Amino acid sequence: MKKIILSALACTALLTGCVSQDKGNAMQSQLNNQQRQINELSVRLQSAESRLSKQEEKLRNELLQSSGYCYLNGARYSTGTVLYGRICQNQSGSASWQVYSRR
Repeated sequence: MKKIILSALACTALLTGCVSQDKGNAMQSQLNNQQRQINELSVRLQSAESRLSKQEEKLRNELLQSSGYCYLNGARYSTGTVLYGRICQNQSGSASWQVYSRR
């Protein structure tokens, strides 16, 4: 869209005689350079979006896999583990430490 508008402006300026041939060529070269930069940025943006999507998916999977465990000082414990008077219990898909008492 920008390229079309800028090209139209360049053509109008050339046809009205406001711009010399050399300046017209320089403007066209600058327009081509800007279009190339826009295309490169578009490719970089698509690549970044793809990487971000993959990272989000990886984190989501890790979170789902770790939801059945309790953690203490960086160590992972499975459901049912009793440690320091607490038990790792899985309630509604999320494990957490609860006070443990024998009944």
